[in-house]
Amino acid sequence: MVNPVQNEATERIFDYRQLKRWSISDSELPEGSEIRFIEYTFWEDHWKQIVLIIAAFVILLIIIGYLIAQKRILRLSQVELIQTKRKYKTVADYTSDWEYWQHPDGSMAWISPSCEQVCGYSSELISGNPDLIPHMIRQGDKRIWENHNCKDNKRVIRKGIRFRILTKQGEVRWIEHTCQKVIDEEGKNQGVRANNRDITDREKYKTQTNKLQSELIHVERLATISALTYALAHEINQPLTSIRSYAQAALRFMQNDQDERENVEKALQGIVSDNKRAAAVVNQLRDLVKKKDVETRAVDINSIVESVLSLLNSEFIIRNTTLKLNLDREIPNIDGDSIQLQQVFLNLLTNALDAMEGVIAKKKILAISTKTNNSEGVLISVADSGIGIPEDKLEEIFESFHTSKSDGIGLGLAISKSIVESHGGKIWAENNASAGARIVVLLPGTI
Repeated sequence: MVNPVQNEATERIFDYRQLKRWSISDSELPEGSEIRFIEYTFWEDHWKQIVLIIAAFVILLIIIGYLIAQKRILRLSQVELIQTKRKYKTVADYTSDWEYWQHPDGSMAWISPSCEQVCGYSSELISGNPDLIPHMIRQGDKRIWENHNCKDNKRVIRKGIRFRILTKQGEVRWIEHTCQKVIDEEGKNQGVRANNRDITDREKYKTQTNKLQSELIHVERLATISALTYALAHEINQPLTSIRSYAQAALRFMQNDQDERENVEKALQGIVSDNKRAAAVVNQLRDLVKKKDVETRAVDINSIVESVLSLLNSEFIIRNTTLKLNLDREIPNIDGDSIQLQQVFLNLLTNALDAMEGVIAKKKILAISTKTNNSEGVLISVADSGIGIPEDKLEEIFESFHTSKSDGIGLGLAISKSIVESHGGKIWAENNASAGARIVVLLPGTI
């Protein structure tokens, strides 16, 4: 059998259709074979386009999903915004305070409907004419409004003032106004947010309370002076006795045959001097018992203390009490009402005398001192040598109706505290290291 001639240059070409017909795999063909008439599948012929379409479809699905999610978020935000707007609108519409938001150019961004209840003008009327707000402020309070204007503030701070307005109906009302500059996230000025509260009733009750407190202080002053009646009578009786003695001496000198003109003149001068002394005591008593409005002015606290001591001079003698004074003459003046401050020290001194009631005479010492307390003002101390105050009662003694006296009503220190605090000061009690206690008063000095 003759072997076929091997020709290396022979091309091995196969028909793909026949290979597929006879189920011959590509791997069974000799190396270097060429297959013709190949029939590609749709995937094999268009796989790039299919991949691009699928990728585009996936991206489209992602975009659609994102848009659906954003739409849902937007819808939820809109619902939340509507609910929030409804909530704040409900609060704003039903609050009794008159609120508004004013743009930097003076126009109104929003005004609560309650403004009509407060000032008588509707929100629409004020929105169309914002100048109505300063126009309705009483003439005497316009400077307060002008100086307060928070549009000029560089910092975002909340400012508050009180002033009176004249409503559309002609009624005067007190307004508590607070405003704050509005700054957005970018730091831009968006105007002023303001709140106006009608405090007319509060001011009326405050006036009534101050009146009742003034009457109570007056009653306490009368009660204190009543308790000192014997000592005050003795204080007035001394100059009256001296006047009588001088008058009798003058009569005797005038009855003498010799010329006693010089002695008569001295007697008459003594009468005048003691008359002034008696008149001073009477005038002090008259000022203390007289009911009058509070008069604030610059007063010398040392003079206040000394005027009270002159009233209690006989009381110290009757009670065998030694007085020690240490008054700093360089202390600043106090802005206050002299009569009210006299009552404070009258209460403190009488309390100190009562605290030493059971102490033997030689140990009865009442020490009073005044001094400057750096920049805080003037420090006044009234110290006794009594039994002291229990540590748990040091603050309680200033409460109304707290008393350790069988015949006391417990208002003296409470009223003293009220007066001191109304003067912008502080009052407290502390025990001495040796014996007794002391009351300390701190009052701000004049500026």
